[in-house]
Amino acid sequence: HPNGELACSSFHAQLPKLTKQDFMGTRVQIFVNNLPTPLSMVLDRDLICCFDDGGYRATSEELDMMNLKPGRNAIRYEMIHPCNNDRRYTVKADIHLWNVTDKIVVVDIDGTVTKTDVAGFGAEKLGYEYIHGGVCEAVSAIARNGYRVLFLTSRAITLAHSTRD
Repeated sequence: HPNGELACSSFHAQLPKLTKQDFMGTRVQIFVNNLPTPLSMVLDRDLICCFDDGGYRATSEELDMMNLKPGRNAIRYEMIHPCNNDRRYTVKADIHLWNVTDKIVVVDIDGTVTKTDVAGFGAEKLGYEYIHGGVCEAVSAIARNGYRVLFLTSRAITLAHSTRD
């Protein structure tokens, strides 16, 4: 932010569907770059992590407590089972710290990078070329020119790893 405060988009982390036990209100610890932070979130009734105020956006002070480094940072949400301390549930993601002056280009994957928004994620496994010609070169050129590239997709989070590959 121009005034020196950190700002972010919403945090959206949902733990895997657990048994019918009621985990609402259970604390979820936040780790950044494999280090614990003083921050935690709480599970709402849909097992989605939220901050104590019920929201999904961290304050500037909370972001500062995460000790983010410029660029990509690994974030891990970890819940210890309230009845069995040996059971841990984790969700891993990346969080990026960018400067307010960074130039950003948003690239839609589904139907823009890929030839189809429906079958794009499965075509490669079947041996079909599914990426529009020249897209990789164009995105690489954009990045070489100093732009941060943010990829956008409507794919399920379970496909995140294969989408990145």
